[in-house]
Amino acid sequence: MNDNSTICAVSTPAGHGGIGIVRLSGPRAVAMAERFFTASNGKRLSQQPAHRLVHGRVTDAEGDIVDEVLASV
Repeated sequence: MNDNSTICAVSTPAGHGGIGIVRLSGPRAVAMAERFFTASNGKRLSQQPAHRLVHGRVTDAEGDIVDEVLASV
């Protein structure tokens, strides 16, 4: 791995819980997230202010909603 890598990793410990956190980081992270995240306010993730939680939905390849989520850039 180098500084140009974009990675995705589960950030919550294994076990049962009410929420899960996935971290996507690297130079292409926002562009990759925009492929499956749709913000409730209609703006692209790249247009959202940094360090703020944005409500939205994650969809699969067919466009079906997988889950309701919060994202932060």
